[in-house]
Amino acid sequence: MASSPAPRDGRDDGMSLVEVLIAAVILGILASSVLGIIVQTQSAHVDSRSRTAAASLAAREIDLIREEFGSSTTAPLDLADDGVVVNEHPLPGQAAGQPLRIDSQQYTVSRSTAWNVTGPGSSACEGGSLVDHPTLSVSVTVTWPHMGSTKPVVTHTQLAPPKGTGVSSTQAFAAVKVVDSDGAVNPGRTVRLSGAGGTMSALTDAAGCAVVALSPAAAGTAYTATLTDTGYVDVSGVANPSKSTGSVRPGQLNTAVTFAYDRAATLRVRVLDDAGNPYDAAGLPLTIVSTESAGSSASRSVVATGAITEVTDLWPTRHGAYFGSAAPAAGYPTVDVGPGQTGQVDVVLTMATGAVAGLPPGADRVIAVPGTAACTDAAAREVPVGGFSIMPGTWSFYALGPAFDCSAGPASVSLVGGDNGDVVFGPTTLRATGVPAGGTLWAVHASRAPGLSTCAAGTPYAALAVNVDAARTAPVDLAAGDWFVYRTDGPANGTCLSTPRNAYPRNVAHGAATTLAWTDQRPTVGFTVRNVPSSTALGRAYRIIVSTVPQTCSTNTTTPGGATQLGAADSATVTGSLEQGTYYVYRQRTSGGSGNRCTSSPTNPVVLPGPAAAYSLDWTTGAVTAP
Repeated sequence: MASSPAPRDGRDDGMSLVEVLIAAVILGILASSVLGIIVQTQSAHVDSRSRTAAASLAAREIDLIREEFGSSTTAPLDLADDGVVVNEHPLPGQAAGQPLRIDSQQYTVSRSTAWNVTGPGSSACEGGSLVDHPTLSVSVTVTWPHMGSTKPVVTHTQLAPPKGTGVSSTQAFAAVKVVDSDGAVNPGRTVRLSGAGGTMSALTDAAGCAVVALSPAAAGTAYTATLTDTGYVDVSGVANPSKSTGSVRPGQLNTAVTFAYDRAATLRVRVLDDAGNPYDAAGLPLTIVSTESAGSSASRSVVATGAITEVTDLWPTRHGAYFGSAAPAAGYPTVDVGPGQTGQVDVVLTMATGAVAGLPPGADRVIAVPGTAACTDAAAREVPVGGFSIMPGTWSFYALGPAFDCSAGPASVSLVGGDNGDVVFGPTTLRATGVPAGGTLWAVHASRAPGLSTCAAGTPYAALAVNVDAARTAPVDLAAGDWFVYRTDGPANGTCLSTPRNAYPRNVAHGAATTLAWTDQRPTVGFTVRNVPSSTALGRAYRIIVSTVPQTCSTNTTTPGGATQLGAADSATVTGSLEQGTYYVYRQRTSGGSGNRCTSSPTNPVVLPGPAAAYSLDWTTGAVTAP
């Protein structure tokens, strides 16, 4: 009988792909946890090593000062006058005044000395009577870069000078107390007092008290106490706060000044849109609110720098943030930020939505700008006409089209988060009155004709002209802005008949009915009078005058009313510029003789019709030609 195949042993099967993936995920989780523990352990080891080295440097500084203190009878007084001294005793091979280096780490050793004017057992900041024989308090603070939340190493000692060595009765003392954001004593802070006699400094001791010896005038002297530690602020966010001691007299202990002072906190504000994506809010307003503050307001305004804005120099407390100047009714995010730490809040922005309606004729795009900024401002952005989504706030809108740029629309529109409905461009019209009969009215927007000073007909700008001939009888809808309105014999680029005098261009305001009161001004042409008899031939001087109406010349030498002088006087060829039209030309004597001083042109009136650019009158023959 044939034997059947032996059954497969499941233990010989390989691992499935799912099992491999599960094992890899578990291994990754374990590896991340172990790596985090290793990093934390290494960081703690580095911090411990730095603190150990700093403690050794502090003890070394105390030993050196103790040795210097007993070196002479004047040494205690000299040390007391030193105030705050930094890196005075370098390590072998290193320079005084520079950070002390140990194993590539740099340490700053600050030392302060002050008399214990109320005795070694009590803090002068609490007041009390001055003792006859004070001891000298020595405080040493050691810091190093990138300490993070690690506190500096601070060491104190008391040194007693020989009897009879100490302070004089003419000296006074200011005891300045410094506490941190928790109200606890704040040792190692640098206090400077300035006033008559210069600037003196000291470090706060273990009780958070800095004592400075002063030499005030007999009538009293006021001093200014200032804190100067880098990276610290007071409750108002001021980096170097100052206070006055008031009047200090010889032999007095002044305890009038107390500071709350701590390492500055930083708030990182991250802006997200409705979908949770980072939103670039650069240039837009943020409000930062602090639980603890000084002054009349617990909030401050800042300008966003992008999707993430960091606000530094903050007092360590709970901080929050929101957009604009009005706090959201639903509240805003907050975070507790400790001394020297950085906290983050996410401001989720509910965008302002809406649509644009009532656009002027020819508009096909819309620009929105914050506040009342110009259309070309860096913060300007194009928004869809049928439905936009932008930051809540105040915005102004401009219309654009093939015939114009940046036509002003609704300004200072307040938009809130959510649906705002339609933003409507107001009716904007132009009506032209007093326009001569005939021809066609055209208009070119000034944004498309920079520097235009002549009639737009005959220039490339005429290709963008808008027909506004209907404005003769009724208001015509236009985009807001400055318009060059002109009259041609038909097409926009035809022969220019005239422009409005002193209204070229004419401003058409958004949302308003504008009327253009037309006073006709025809295009100018060159006009030259040739072969005028010379002064020698006439026996007297002369000038050429022109007028749009016949003139009667008197015996005086003034120009008749309504007439103007053409070009230079007393010349055989006189050239000037006149509007197209009909003129009366005269030669007027300006000296000698009596009677009527005017002689008419051989051809009067002289017609300058255009379209030639210049005309010439020959005084001898009376011929008028267009060269």
